[in-house]
Amino acid sequence: MILPIIAYGNPVLKRIADEIPENFEGLSSLLTDMFETMYAAKGVGLAAPQIGLDIRLFIVDVTPLADDEDYEDIADELKDFKKEVDALIETKDLKKDEAIFNVLREYIKGTKNILFEGDGYSDAWEKEAKKRGLSNHKTTPAALKAKVSQKALDLFKDLNVMNHVEVEARYEIELEEYTKKIQIEGRVLGDIARNHVIPTAIRYQNTLIENVKGLKEIFGKEFETIAKEQITLIKEISGHIEGINSKVLAMTNERKKANQLTDGQKMAEAYCNTVKPYFEDIRNHCDKLELLVDDESWTLTKYRELLFTK
Repeated sequence: MILPIIAYGNPVLKRIADEIPENFEGLSSLLTDMFETMYAAKGVGLAAPQIGLDIRLFIVDVTPLADDEDYEDIADELKDFKKEVDALIETKDLKKDEAIFNVLREYIKGTKNILFEGDGYSDAWEKEAKKRGLSNHKTTPAALKAKVSQKALDLFKDLNVMNHVEVEARYEIELEEYTKKIQIEGRVLGDIARNHVIPTAIRYQNTLIENVKGLKEIFGKEFETIAKEQITLIKEISGHIEGINSKVLAMTNERKKANQLTDGQKMAEAYCNTVKPYFEDIRNHCDKLELLVDDESWTLTKYRELLFTK
């Protein structure tokens, strides 16, 4: 009988399971059902808590993987694990639980350099990784380049994952995909900034200018004091318009330079290091204008509208 497998998050998966008593009723039929369930799920192992039982029972069968080249290494690892456990039971007269614990403890020690129990997104992990001598590639082009290092190529080959031709082909495709995405983002950003944000800002600025002219006609020399805030807004808007135009122009020029490169890695690095940095500057000016321009005049959806409009 195929049993329902409990999903992650169920409390039974977090509880400490009980030892199986010697006279556990229905053990034979339970094992049969567990194996049937495991095979139906195309798995190689199944624990009793996964089917809702609070007992220490686990089954494993790696024989289905024996003829599957993709899983040969996994099967070998499981077999080696069993051999190590059996050896401890025979040579040191340990109980099965103790033997498993000892083997796992050695595995944990052996993988200590790549395990980190803290926040993997924090500066703490970055410092810890550096201390352990681990690589830290902060950009996509740098990470992709590491993928075709001789060490990586040898690893893929030794594990029968991909040969060097397959790895390098994927590398070239991923480089081109990255470059194209940054190129498209840059073009779209420039288009939105120049053809939507700036015209909207200018229209609102003209409204302010007309307001200032009206105040001047009414109040004469006093208008500078009365229209002080409007004049400040006009100047701020002009500053951000100039900022957008100059940054978009500089970004476009850098994009043209990058497009002249024929080496895929160098082109990706150029887009990453000389084109992409302008995105944040242009966006910053656009964000400031969004805060300055009247809601009714702003043609695009504002951030707060995206957050609170259903």
